[in-house]
Amino acid sequence: FINGIFREKKAPFDKQQYSQFLEKQAQEQRLNRQQQHYMSEEEYRLNANQLT
Repeated sequence: FINGIFREKKAPFDKQQYSQFLEKQAQEQRLNRQQQHYMSEEEYRLNANQLT
């Protein structure tokens, strides 16, 4: 994430490119949250199976 910001600053400023970059960051963060939610549900199921 930080590397992406540094690369963006080195590149010549392009408003359209930058907005696309921000949109991509937002999409990646949404995907990460969905994956974390899925993982936590998987872990919950695994833990429940271990308890029984």
